[in-house]
Parts: sequence; structure tokens; C-alpha cells
Amino acid sequence: ICDSIIIPLMQKWLASSNHEDLILAFNLISDIFEHLKGQSQALWPMFIQQLGAGLTHKEPDVRVAASYATNLGFRVPEFATFQGGEVAKQMFGILATVVVKSPKPKNKDTNGKLAYDNAIAALTVACIHCPTLAPEGNVDRLWDEAIFQRLPIRYDEDESQKLNEYLFDKVSAQDPNTIGANGARLPKLLGLFSDIYSTELVSDELKEKIKVALVGMDRNQLTQMSFTEKQQKKISKIIAAGQMN
Repeated sequence: ICDSIIIPLMQKWLASSNHEDLILAFNLISDIFEHLKGQSQALWPMFIQQLGAGLTHKEPDVRVAASYATNLGFRVPEFATFQGGEVAKQMFGILATVVVKSPKPKNKDTNGKLAYDNAIAALTVACIHCPTLAPEGNVDRLWDEAIFQRLPIRYDEDESQKLNEYLFDKVSAQDPNTIGANGARLPKLLGLFSDIYSTELVSDELKEKIKVALVGMDRNQLTQMSFTEKQQKKISKIIAAGQMN
């Protein structure tokens, strides 16, 4: 199937000048990363250059598809070391530039805002899975000055829910690449979860998980964390509601 169907389709779409064909190609690449994972490495040289270029394509719909595929790519363990890590490092750098240095989309640019949200999501996943490949080797700066300044993503609600769930699962697993050394990022992540708790950016299932997690946390640990006044009030209300159940 791969040789007779997938490869010819991929080659056809990637060679096309029609941006809609590029979207089809990047959607196929997303499926490849998600389902075949590292077993698909033989296919990566076929599309990796075009995927990187897609992150800055003039058409926002192409950028959405490219960012989503790159997001899934960073989750594949072999992606970090593919071609000596140069591919992941390059993708990391492009995403950082898009998120930090490129002008933010205007309010009326709906598709541009969707593309920007997906770039932020992909950059977040890159920071979790390939922290040593961050531009200038400073992943902490990216978290502080880029990611936390832009989360939660709001325009692509589906992607926001996925990313919020992903972040929560990483925090629950005490993943050091997510919570940082000695849990340094934990207050900002918990603050994020409190911010989204009563919004459309969180599923009912995740809302319940957040409540259970906060109720189960050590009170002394929580009081020692730095939250905004608004976040502190929200966290107290969530805990109170959880204790009543």
C-alpha cells in the first residue's frame, strides 16, 4: 500500500503548485506521524523540506496543516535524532521565529489566527520533546517569553482542547521537560488550568481531572506557589467545589 498508493500520492501533491494539494500532503504526513510513527522514517526525506517550508507558507491554511503535522512529528521519539537532530532543530527554529518574531495576525484574519495558534501548539510540543534543540539552547526562555505569554490558544478551540489535555497529562506524569527543574513551571501551568477551567477550551473530562488534581494537592505546596489574585480565587473555588462532591 505504501509503495503503490501513499508514495505516489505524496509525490503528486508535494509537486503541485496548488496550495490545496499541499494541504492534502501535510494531512497525509500527519497521519503518517500519528499512526506509523518511527516506522515511517524511510518516507521522511521525501517530505521534510516541504514541511518546513509549509510553516511559513503565504497561505494560512497551509501553515495550519504544516504546523499540525510538525506538532505530531515532534511527538515521535525518532524525530529528535533524525539526520543527527538537524531536522528537528531547524523546525524548532522556524516555529520559534513564527511565534516570537512574526507579526501577530490582525483580528479580522481568522485563518491567520488559526495558523498562529497551531504554530504555538507545535512550538509547545517541541519544547516538551526536544528541549535541548531549542534556539540558542534556551528552552526556559521560550517557555517564559513565548509560550506562557500566548497560552491558552483561543481561536482554534479543538486544537486548544487537545493541547490543554496534553499539557495536563504531562503535568500529571510529572514530566520534567514540561514542569521544569524542581517543578519551576508548575505554578504557571496550574494557573493556566485554572484560567481555562470554566471555558470552552477544556473538555468536561479534563475539567473533572483538573478539579480532582487540585483537591488532591498539598495545601502548603499550593500556598507557596505564585499565582495571580484571579487565579488564586479560581483555584480556591475549584477546590471548594471538589470537596463538596
